[in-house]
Amino acid sequence: MLLGPAGRLASEAPHVRAAEVAFMRGVPDRLTMLHADPFARSFDYLYADDPRFDRCDELGTDVLVLGHTHVPMVARFGRTLAINPGALTLSRDPGGHGALTYAVLDTDGPEVFLVRDGAGWDAPVVPVAR
Repeated sequence: MLLGPAGRLASEAPHVRAAEVAFMRGVPDRLTMLHADPFARSFDYLYADDPRFDRCDELGTDVLVLGHTHVPMVARFGRTLAINPGALTLSRDPGGHGALTYAVLDTDGPEVFLVRDGAGWDAPVVPVAR
């Protein structure tokens, strides 16, 4: 969205670094990042048990990064690795409501590391398969 017509104002804002926008342009097509429902482009909340995730292979992406629920998730749906990093504010992480959470994706792996309140794990998170 950032690189499309709807994101033009954001990508051209004075505080957005050109190098960061160039980096985003170089991200492989198989990585999809969006805020909410990737299937209807709505703002529905998709939790790990949502049956819509069974359609992930339709997206044609290896990695799907989404948010909106503020609940961290690393799960595999078909061939797609789905990641919700949680939230830096207003986290709804059931393992620590209010905890700050984010994810680090190693695209060479791909491995995912979840970090809560600045304390990371020594090993990558193994995706839950459904």
